[in-house]
Amino acid sequence: MYNSHLLYSVALSVLSSPSGAGLYDLMDRSVTPEFLYNSLTENINPVTQPFVAVRYSPDPLVAAREILVEAEKGKIGVTGYWDSDYPSLLREISHPPVVLYHHGALDMEPAIAVVGTRKPDHVSLKVTERIVSDLVSWGFSIVSGMALGIDRAAHMSALTGKGRTAGILANGIDILYPLGNRDLYDKIRCTAGSVLVSEYPPGIHAGKWTFVRRNRIISGLCPATVVIQAGERSGALITARYAAEQNREVFACSGHSFDESYGGCHRLIRNGAHLLAKTADILMELPPVTEVNGKEEKARGGDISRPEPSLPFTGADCGEGAYPPDSPAHRILKYLGNAEVDIDTVIRNIGLTTESMHESLVLLELEGRVSRKGNVISRSGGGK
Repeated sequence: MYNSHLLYSVALSVLSSPSGAGLYDLMDRSVTPEFLYNSLTENINPVTQPFVAVRYSPDPLVAAREILVEAEKGKIGVTGYWDSDYPSLLREISHPPVVLYHHGALDMEPAIAVVGTRKPDHVSLKVTERIVSDLVSWGFSIVSGMALGIDRAAHMSALTGKGRTAGILANGIDILYPLGNRDLYDKIRCTAGSVLVSEYPPGIHAGKWTFVRRNRIISGLCPATVVIQAGERSGALITARYAAEQNREVFACSGHSFDESYGGCHRLIRNGAHLLAKTADILMELPPVTEVNGKEEKARGGDISRPEPSLPFTGADCGEGAYPPDSPAHRILKYLGNAEVDIDTVIRNIGLTTESMHESLVLLELEGRVSRKGNVISRSGGGK
């Protein structure tokens, strides 16, 4: 059963017009939620936020009891701002969630946010897989927003690499959205160390504004946010903006010149985000140690204070056999053999367009299969 401490935390979280009532100005760990609720409602008739009152009582305290009963039925964890297991980094942000609902433990530090477009190209998906694989190997949890595209790729890559991931939802924890992520939702729930998180009570559906609010949690849980691919109107830019406002590091992949699908990333870099050329760039900007349960400890997975300048591709097949026979990557590797060859020569002799050639080279370089020196390329390591 729930205690009165948690009951008042939930009541505060569903209180109508929390900013207008002064909730965030008065939130402090030294003030109990009971005292704060009574202070805020002393001279007003408290009411539940309209979108919550659609399902629960218009009285915040009654609604809180109903919500906690629903959470208990669904085996949903409920953690308030005043609880010891509330994420420490999230507590630092402006307007932190008063309550978090979760499937799984909230112990996700150290964590990095990885976000991007819902309609990624093939190269950005491979970049996501590579970056997430590297971060997981260094002991980081991967935080993202459970959307299709880059978010899904980030979560899946973390799970594939036997790492931990946190999916931040824009609706109640018991609501699956989008439906195309049913398998991901189930995998996270069934994977020890991974967690689904929402600030919305069970049964509450998403609205456009809940996605925007969700993004502050994604960035707030992490010391750094990575934007893989984002156009000028991508929601990932909102997450990056929150990260900057929260005094967290922002990294962006540059993509290709003249590619509008990376326009948002280009703007981030122009405005001061770190250009992400290799995964180790992230560690260069982060402290070498992470605060864990009040102690200075090395990040899980090993000492991250001395990152290597780059990491080799770790796949089993490093030859052209890893690609379909008619693919540009296969044809490039087969033509190269053990020689160093001018890029223009490769284009002429295997009949690729310049655009296809350079897109394939980005992929091959990311996977450590080829090296480029100026306009000359060769297989990494000089052979197959």
